[in-house]
Amino acid sequence: MLDANKARRKDAPKKVKHLTVVAVAKKPKPKGVIRNLTHNGKTQSLQAWADELGASYQSIQYRINNGWSVKRALSTPFRPKKG
Repeated sequence: MLDANKARRKDAPKKVKHLTVVAVAKKPKPKGVIRNLTHNGKTQSLQAWADELGASYQSIQYRINNGWSVKRALSTPFRPKKG
């Protein structure tokens, strides 16, 4: 019974002066997941698209994660790399 009470207290909102802090559980991201994207009838991994288009993996991933369609994410020109 003591362990169950500890778990409840751990997840309970905490008061800090006038604020209430609530812990939000985040889903862990799976490691090693390969995302396949299909564009113009060609399916390949996100990394393969990045290599083919001369873009970074992160830039394509950012576009997809922010609601861009696959067509728009892969056909919109990428900014040249600084350096």
